[in-house]
Amino acid sequence: MYQKFSAKRMDRVYVSLELLKYVEKNFPSIKKAAYHRVFISALQVIREIPLEAKYEKDREYIFSIIKKYRNIVLSDTQVRLENKIMALSSYGGAGFLHFLGVIYDRIINRTSKG
Repeated sequence: MYQKFSAKRMDRVYVSLELLKYVEKNFPSIKKAAYHRVFISALQVIREIPLEAKYEKDREYIFSIIKKYRNIVLSDTQVRLENKIMALSSYGGAGFLHFLGVIYDRIINRTSKG
């Protein structure tokens, strides 16, 4: 069901966090966009992390990032509706977000196959 998960996929979030630090220091006027990038990166990773016990700490860390930035996403008037829906869905927990990701992937695969 899953492609093999590796720590390299976590780099997506680490890079976004580094970008956020840079933007906050050098371009504070666009920091909301950087917050949003971190949030989206964390959402992408949480969908990919298998629900096995050995990934529990990774899941907890990624979900803590989602919790930290979801209110910013929800309050930003320039964020797309589907991203706000995902931010609202995060209140259901990491498992719920993972479940939504599985459903999303199945829908995308069906529509792309024609």
